[in-house]
Amino acid sequence: MFQYFAKWKNVSLGGFLCCLFAVLPAKAQLPVVAGKSTAFDASLGVEYTRLTVPGSGNTGMAGPKGTFTVTPFRRWGIRADVAYQRSDNLLGTGHYNDAFTYMGGPVFYAIRTRRTNVYGQFLIGGARVAGVNNSESANYLNGYVNHLAWSFGGGVQLKITSPLALRVQGEYLHTSFYNTAEVVQGSYSPSGSLVLVYEFGGGHSR
Repeated sequence: MFQYFAKWKNVSLGGFLCCLFAVLPAKAQLPVVAGKSTAFDASLGVEYTRLTVPGSGNTGMAGPKGTFTVTPFRRWGIRADVAYQRSDNLLGTGHYNDAFTYMGGPVFYAIRTRRTNVYGQFLIGGARVAGVNNSESANYLNGYVNHLAWSFGGGVQLKITSPLALRVQGEYLHTSFYNTAEVVQGSYSPSGSLVLVYEFGGGHSR
């Protein structure tokens, strides 16, 4: 009886060890789930705006633009946007108009892959618009307005090579300036930009 028990014990122990070593490699082969971390990017480029001058039509303006974006989620991010634009001789007065915008807000990614991002955004902040306009009481008025501003639009970002990407964006920008009656009036202006993006930090598994 004791001999039978000893043989059973040896067989059971051997079987247990075989099962243990068979399971360990199987566990080691399980796929590792990629983690998620916040992504960042900074960009610099040029922007062109067909600025509406209240009561006098519009004028083309161009200048440098910079952004900084934090993307903590796969579909949502937060963007800060700063731009300065300037026109040439406005209304034949020998003066120019310029606009300095500083805004921030949410970005929604409708499509986000390793090489392509398609997004929409809404930014709000301020705009300092300075320059000239026609006046009902004089030849023209000269001044500046620093008021609430906002923009909405979207764009496409295409990766060139890690960590660089190219971003093309279109939007409508709302700013304020004096109209011909010398009253501050808001207006919408179409705007487009082309920037080079530098991506750093983490990212989201896809």
